[in-house]
Parts: sequence; C-alpha cells; structure tokens
Amino acid sequence: MSKRWDLFIQTVLDENEIALFHDGHCVSSISHQADFKSDNTFVQDICRCLSDQQVPKKEIHSLTILQGPGYFTGIRAGIVIAKAWMDSFSIPVRLVSSFEYVRGCFSAPEKTAILIRASKTEGYAGFFWKGQLIGQECIKLDTLPSYGQEWKWFSPSVAFKTLSGIQYVSPSLYLPQQYEEMTRSEQIAPHYGRSLEELFQPL
Repeated sequence: MSKRWDLFIQTVLDENEIALFHDGHCVSSISHQADFKSDNTFVQDICRCLSDQQVPKKEIHSLTILQGPGYFTGIRAGIVIAKAWMDSFSIPVRLVSSFEYVRGCFSAPEKTAILIRASKTEGYAGFFWKGQLIGQECIKLDTLPSYGQEWKWFSPSVAFKTLSGIQYVSPSLYLPQQYEEMTRSEQIAPHYGRSLEELFQPL
C-alpha cells in the first residue's frame, strides 16, 4: 500500500506551523512565534520535518499554504516557498484562505466574524454565514460596535485578546480539506487583505 505524504506551511498567523502529514495524520510538526528574523527559518523547519520521518522531498504529494490575509512578510515567504517547490518538484500547491483555516479550528455559530491582526488599530475581517465565507474587509477596530451583536467575533491574534466582544481562538494544527489547487506557479497568488496602495500609504 502506497504512503501519501502532504506538507503544510502556515506562515501568516501569530504562531507559524510547518507540518508533515501521512495519509491525513500529522506525523511531524514545528511551531514558533512569528518574528521573521531569518529568511531560512521556514526552509530549515521543512527539512527537519522531512528528515525526522526520512521522507525525500520528491515523495511529497502536495503542498498546502495559507495565502493570507495575515502578516505581510509571512504571506510572501509562503508564496515564495510554494512557487520554488512547485517549480522544483512539479507537485500541486493548495491555497487556503486564512479565514477558512481559522474557521475550521472551532465550532462556530451561524454568524461568525474572524478577525486577523492587520496593525495595532486595524484587523482583516472575514464574515461567515452558516459556514460559508460571504464577505471580507479591512476594518478599524474602533468600528466593531457598529456591526451590532448579531455577529460573534473570534480572533487568532494574541494582540486582540483583551478587546471587548472578541473571543480568542488558538488555531489547532490540521490539514485543510477546503482549498484551491494550483498546478502552475504563476497561479499562486497572495491575498493581503487590502491593495498594495493601501499597504504602503504614507503614515
């Protein structure tokens, strides 16, 4: 019976995860707080996960990454690794929304809003109705009361733990089953949560 190996890279939330899955079960993982001090950290972590299980890179069936929104540097790192891996080994890359990933970590009510840190005063909000992502936008934190009480707010961002009306969710490591599968590296695109013009506007 053949073994299926899948690699998962999560570089966009407060805590980064590199994990190797065998037939859907996590067999090796490395996590650490996001700091992006070294461009080699993610590559080294991938190599360690594969080495722990003695799995050659060419035996990986698929690579899954979160494409954002989230930390700008982390999004770019994940995209670069995914493109390089696809070009080197010709395997499909699975893109997963950060909102969808966090939503899959817990049992959520019908009307759920996921808030991911964008800055000290802003967050990327994803709105779910009965499990379906129906909208997303970058919002000012001081506008949260204007959304009323119909939305239940959750966030994986430690910086938002103390905000009133938001429940902190610590993402549990899993291999997402909802994704967009890409077969060409030019199809792999980031989702920053706002335009580059907005990201680089004068402070």
